[in-house]
Amino acid sequence: MTRGKSLAFLAAVAVVFMIATATAAEQVTTLAGMGKKLRIDKEQISVSGISSGGFMAHQFHVAHSANVRGAGIIAGGP
Repeated sequence: MTRGKSLAFLAAVAVVFMIATATAAEQVTTLAGMGKKLRIDKEQISVSGISSGGFMAHQFHVAHSANVRGAGIIAGGP
């Protein structure tokens, strides 16, 4: 794994950890700040899920369709 990929992986793990241990309001604030720091393109946001995560991805896409470009649903329902 290259240094760039390692850093990206560690950043992703850190974001997941922060989300898993934060309240909903803290999650929104954290994600907004992380988006700026990581220079995330708001026009390219998507969500995906496998199995029951596919159901979550679908619901998230519907609930936030103005901000989410697409959803990748694998072995889950609509």
